[in-house]
Amino acid sequence: MHFHNDFFNVELLIFRYPNDTYDRIWWTHNFEPLWLRINTSETIQIIRGDAFKVPSIVMSSAVTPSNNTILEFYWDSQSGFVRPSYCIYMHFAEFDYLPPNRTRLIDVIMNGQVLKRNFQPTYLLSTHIPLTYELGSSTRYQFNITKAADSILPPILNAIELYSTLLLPNLASDRTDVRAMMDLKQLYDMKIWQGDACAPQDFTWKGILCTFSSSNPPRVTSINLSSLRLTGNIPNAIDNLKAIEYLDLSNNNFTGPIPNFLSGLNSLRMLNLSNNQLNGSIPKALRQKQENGFLELRTENNPGLCTNGNECVDDHGKKKTLATAVIVVIAVILASLILLAIIVVVVRRQRRRKTPTPPYKDGTGRVLNWRERLRIAVDAALGLEYLHRGCAPPIIHRDVKTSNILLSQNLVAKIADFGLSKAFLTDDHTHVSTEVVVGTLGYMDPEYHDTFQLNEKSDIYSFGVVLLELITSLPAVLKNPDRGHIVQWVQQQLAKGEITDVVDVGLKGEYNINSIWKVIDTAMKCTMPTASQRPTMTQVVIQLKESLQLEVGHERAQNIYVEVLEQTDSTEIASIDMKTTMSGPTAR
Repeated sequence: MHFHNDFFNVELLIFRYPNDTYDRIWWTHNFEPLWLRINTSETIQIIRGDAFKVPSIVMSSAVTPSNNTILEFYWDSQSGFVRPSYCIYMHFAEFDYLPPNRTRLIDVIMNGQVLKRNFQPTYLLSTHIPLTYELGSSTRYQFNITKAADSILPPILNAIELYSTLLLPNLASDRTDVRAMMDLKQLYDMKIWQGDACAPQDFTWKGILCTFSSSNPPRVTSINLSSLRLTGNIPNAIDNLKAIEYLDLSNNNFTGPIPNFLSGLNSLRMLNLSNNQLNGSIPKALRQKQENGFLELRTENNPGLCTNGNECVDDHGKKKTLATAVIVVIAVILASLILLAIIVVVVRRQRRRKTPTPPYKDGTGRVLNWRERLRIAVDAALGLEYLHRGCAPPIIHRDVKTSNILLSQNLVAKIADFGLSKAFLTDDHTHVSTEVVVGTLGYMDPEYHDTFQLNEKSDIYSFGVVLLELITSLPAVLKNPDRGHIVQWVQQQLAKGEITDVVDVGLKGEYNINSIWKVIDTAMKCTMPTASQRPTMTQVVIQLKESLQLEVGHERAQNIYVEVLEQTDSTEIASIDMKTTMSGPTAR
């Protein structure tokens, strides 16, 4: 609402609730001697169904031109590159009962354009001219309320309202996600969910996490509906959330079978269905994803749910199946604990005997290319993002370093060694105090030395150091003759203006320069000296994914170029300068 204006009340007062049921604020103006005030002691009636409901105390006064012909006024539009559009509402009421030979007809003109012609106010009844369409984007709006050609009496005007549109530059959420979230909101009567689920970014819905991009609409990636006493079947609306990665429906009263559509959510990495009343079998595709390590699935404490992978049976067979499942679970837990203990012992012995494999090499000693290193960085960042944003309460790792990032045979990265991890007890706790030194030299947050407090930004600093190691192939603490910290060394090299001085020579220049630069810039922001200057892990994930997309696009373009060269024998072809065809930030 730009403003409401009762130009013409004689007593120069401000009116609002309880006079106005909408609590609009009406105030008066003194335009003498150009305009003359007139008023009535009669009550101005409102017709049934009148949505404007202008108070009678506002409508009981008006103005008329002193020259008996025209009321003129204007306003200037707000300045800026994009000007708002305006909507205006004019309100009229005739104070005198007019005979047929004394008519009052009004023309409304804006910037020379006739908006309303031969309008006749009604005796002691609130009438309106609603210009509900946008008035355009002029720099000045000039209004003339004139006496029509066939009018005997001059024009009048009782009150006026003016509105400007609000400019919302942020991208709205993905349309499919919006429909799905609105279905969930209506199904469970979530009154706390208002507006867009993801936008603006600072006001995402409670229990919802989204990913944000500068060029694509926000997507819903995490939903936490735990402990809300929800009932019925698992809603089909979830099937439309194609980007969802974390779904927590635990500690409710959901019934019925686990729907098959959950198997088709390809981005889903964590599904918590524990402590409900679900029954039937777990879909085969979900179990396969769990067994292959692509999905973390929790289904405990669902009495009617078959967890042994076979078809459910009734009566004695069901009891036998449940007992067998319990025995299997206990056996698996014991075997896992024993295996974990063996692994811990072996790993600790190996750490004493030899230096861990650097993050820029695989298990065979092969130097990883830039795309493989970026993939490792993205996987590790997603793991930390889940600890910070997906867990309730949030968890800080407190010892993020390259040796705690484990790689599978397919170079899939997993965050390991949670021995120093700490959870916030409540949302009000944003720091964890420590009485003894935790973490590893070279990876610790500089602020920790002064405060002995850790938060999620401490993990982000450590992860920034890991990114610099992936880029440079150098350790966090440099050895002679360059003894010092990797952050200071990178800052010194970048100050010379050559980004290639920072990049691992083992990459042999086979990388997209814009992708490298984006990761370096992200790493330097992560390692800023104060926590408030560092990004969140969600922002880091977005930057790393964009860097990976740049590198993948670069490799595809290179492959096309090589194929063209191989298919050409003696024909001379124009070489393609791949560096000049790629867009993005330039190296500083």
